[in-house]
Amino acid sequence: VVLAWLMAFTVAIPIALQVDDRLVVAGVVRGGEAAAVDDILALEFAHSSRNVLMLVVSGVPGIRQEIPPGVHSLVESIESLPSVHDTRWHTPRKGGEKEPADTSKALLMVQLHPTADAMALLPDLRDLAMTEITNLRELNPDSDLHWTGDSAIKEAIIRSSNEDLLRSELRAMPLTLLLLLIAFGSLAASLMPVFIGFMAIVLTLTAAFFLAGITTLSVMVHSVAALLGLALGIDYSLLMINRFRELRITAGSRRAAVLRAMRTGGSTIVISGCAVAIGFLGLTLIPVDQMRSIAFAGMLVALFAVLLATSLVPALLALFGQKINFGQFRWRLYEKASHDAWRRWAAFVCRHPIKILLASSVPLFLLAFSAQRMSSSFPEESWLPANTEAVQALRIVEGMDEGNMIKQIKVLFHLPDSVRATDGRGMRALRLLHRHLNRDERSSRVRSFLSFAGSSPSMRSVTGKLPDEITEHYISRDESAVLLEFIPRAELDQAQLTPLVDELRSMDAASLTGLDGSILVGGLPAAAVDYERSIRSWFPLVILAVSLGSFLVLSVAFRSLLVPLKAVLLNLLAVFAAYGALVLVFVDGLGVGLFGLDAPIHAVFPATPVLVFCAAFGISMDYEVFLIARIAEARRAGHDDFAAIIEGVALTGPLITSAAAIMVTIFCAFALGDVLPTQILGFALAAVVALDALLIRVALGPAMIRIAGRFNWWPGS
Repeated sequence: VVLAWLMAFTVAIPIALQVDDRLVVAGVVRGGEAAAVDDILALEFAHSSRNVLMLVVSGVPGIRQEIPPGVHSLVESIESLPSVHDTRWHTPRKGGEKEPADTSKALLMVQLHPTADAMALLPDLRDLAMTEITNLRELNPDSDLHWTGDSAIKEAIIRSSNEDLLRSELRAMPLTLLLLLIAFGSLAASLMPVFIGFMAIVLTLTAAFFLAGITTLSVMVHSVAALLGLALGIDYSLLMINRFRELRITAGSRRAAVLRAMRTGGSTIVISGCAVAIGFLGLTLIPVDQMRSIAFAGMLVALFAVLLATSLVPALLALFGQKINFGQFRWRLYEKASHDAWRRWAAFVCRHPIKILLASSVPLFLLAFSAQRMSSSFPEESWLPANTEAVQALRIVEGMDEGNMIKQIKVLFHLPDSVRATDGRGMRALRLLHRHLNRDERSSRVRSFLSFAGSSPSMRSVTGKLPDEITEHYISRDESAVLLEFIPRAELDQAQLTPLVDELRSMDAASLTGLDGSILVGGLPAAAVDYERSIRSWFPLVILAVSLGSFLVLSVAFRSLLVPLKAVLLNLLAVFAAYGALVLVFVDGLGVGLFGLDAPIHAVFPATPVLVFCAAFGISMDYEVFLIARIAEARRAGHDDFAAIIEGVALTGPLITSAAAIMVTIFCAFALGDVLPTQILGFALAAVVALDALLIRVALGPAMIRIAGRFNWWPGS
């Protein structure tokens, strides 16, 4: 068994390192209007603008419509690449002014072939720019070249996220090892869970590599695998090793100790893994590629963590036996004192359950009450990795009075069957729609075929005089649809673009154009609206499905109705209390400087609430399963409810607090990173685990079990 796992791990490492090549950034809403626009542009338009990169040329004074001499050779080199369809030199202008808005900056729009991989091409384009920048600076010492665009920003996000994940894991390792040493008191026992955690990460990423060849997977797969792989791998290994060391004293032989640890701890791990998997399974209900990618990653992490803890860990324990205590330094007197302290605490909880229930629930309810102020949208503040070339270039573009070029809204006008875009009726309808959009005060400008056709009465009179890429870009192949690009003013953020998208989608084509056509609205702002609303509308069903699924699994596992109901309610309380903590820190600004932010954010990312719910629900259920399994085991051994609760808390208290401390350490390491979405997720998960371990599992939960008495186990025995 050990050799088989090690061989699989060795083979998996090089595959896992290639997974980023198959991951994407965007969260596409299946069935959404923006996704429909993208599909139509890709299928029906010969020259789609979806695959465009921008070279920002700055520090070259006197730029006009022509390309400066120092840039000519670079443009020729770019145009010679097989993946490049054509290039277009673009000088930004203010309104109708003849002179450029900034005579030292311009853009080279590089249109790639529809099938070209823009992110794969970026290294070659950067090499060309680096080669030519020396020649350019001989003429203009202050000149610079930067690549940006949708694909360049996505590549920057992937690269920055991966670098941040690696730094976070390195930050977490020293303190995690220290906590494991404190928990186990031996070097060998402490290293094994860390190794299992890394194996879970690598195997999850390897499985994701092959899964990405079948379906679209988001870059968030990497974050989920890194966050949960280490946490769950350590958690489950901790439980199994702890059970083995406990039973090794009484079981008589190494084999008997492993078998009994598997029979008790193994079943607990399987139940816990099912709870985590159910939490992530709920994300598959949301028709967003990103959410389903995270769901697959979470279920894969849970699967590999369970498999490793119930096969590789027992095999290693059977091989090494007492050698697992190699490097032992903790005194048994300390272990006994800790065990006695937990027994005294459990007895106190059982004697004063009402007081404990009130004292532990009040802070949780206060935090949960704060959660009502949490709003989800895309934060106004810049969360993109500011030190990357693509984002720096984007900031230059924003300062060129170019409007929101990256955030342009695509208005797709489908004409009636009897009308073509190039005839007189189609031309008149397009003019009316173009004029209506251009009058909107939120518009920097509107681009359509009319931007190039001038005052010609019919498109047919100018189609032969314009480059093919212009007509193919704005008119579909069968001339049944036309594209208008609404470029918002530069100062508008997503919160202001959302009502604009709604207004554009509510336009009546017949009243505006005189033709009974249809209008679809897409582009990045529209995709963001679809994304946010899809998650928000499905979130209640996700809560219901995950809660019901967890309830059913625990009902079958413990043959009880009250125990799983209590577990689900306490988990909901823990999650909403974590939402409240999230609001206090990131929205109210309490200690937000610790996370490298200059000011609070007005809202959390749309995916954060549902992602935190699904991940935290499964993780916090682990500790409930650990505790209830031990109490049920004590009852089967003949203890009454009072004694069983004391036994369960005394035996699982050290395990739960140790596991929680390790999880909080790992999540906090990610919360202290540089990528805002990962910071928020890490903090929320750390808050859930800390609140769950400190207030719920060792105080509020046992108090409720004590109050319910024998009804906990109805209808089972």
